[in-house]
Amino acid sequence: EPSAMAAGVAVLTHFFRLSLKQLFPNSKNSFLVDRGPYGVPLPAVRHKTVTKEELGGRNLLIVGDVHGCFDEMVELLEKCHSIDPDACTIFVGDLVNKGPKSLEVIRRVRELDAYCIRGNHDEVCMMCWQQHCEGGTPLLKEMEWMKQLTREELAWFSELPYSIHIPSHKILVVHAGLVPGVQLEDQNPDDLLHLRDLKRDSTGSKWTPIRKGSRDQEGGERVPWASVWPGPEHVYFGHDALRLYQSYEFATGLDTGCVYGRKLTAMFPLMGRRVVEVAARSVHSPPTKTPPPAN
Repeated sequence: EPSAMAAGVAVLTHFFRLSLKQLFPNSKNSFLVDRGPYGVPLPAVRHKTVTKEELGGRNLLIVGDVHGCFDEMVELLEKCHSIDPDACTIFVGDLVNKGPKSLEVIRRVRELDAYCIRGNHDEVCMMCWQQHCEGGTPLLKEMEWMKQLTREELAWFSELPYSIHIPSHKILVVHAGLVPGVQLEDQNPDDLLHLRDLKRDSTGSKWTPIRKGSRDQEGGERVPWASVWPGPEHVYFGHDALRLYQSYEFATGLDTGCVYGRKLTAMFPLMGRRVVEVAARSVHSPPTKTPPPAN
């Protein structure tokens, strides 16, 4: 089908761009610099800071990957709001895709005036919409919901940042991961969207990201990036549903695989890292890999 062919071309373009970025890391070519990993324009603010004044003394609530699971999100937020109805809410990205109600999720998050960062699935949807608008590429069936977004909703969605920093509480929120020893502004957007594992470089002195489809996957011991993140900022992230909930000294993973029939998880980081979760109502998308048994 044409839509399947378009998706295949998009994936090949994505990996072609990644290969060129690795070969020419200092290139100023707009194909490499001015666009994200999936070829969409970068947000005006790549790394957002929420100041102490903006927070206004409110509690914090950080929510894991929703993936269009609107009903579970509503149930989770009701539980959380019974604990603190005024908490400042931040979503770790992947609001949409795979689940049944992506449009409803975006609209509810905007109604809440919540913060959100972009995940890889969010950027994939942006890419498909861009290709549809600019080149007439048919939208995949599961992305037809994007046609119902208003101009304001599309603008909000396309400006989701890659990270949110709350310096007053030494908290960072990203979708996937960070490479230790690299300043936030210098982190590769591809790692912010996809990173799960690291390995030591050839000198043994630095951590290097293991990226899908690259030679970085060959050799060396793989470790979860979060297990070696040195702080002092505590990082909250999603993306890694295979490992489910993760808790390390300076990093906490909140993707517990709701869209795959597991759980949707949130955390109050300023309340002793209190966890709140709800069970998935169904398997919205069959997992391609098998996570550990549920507790």
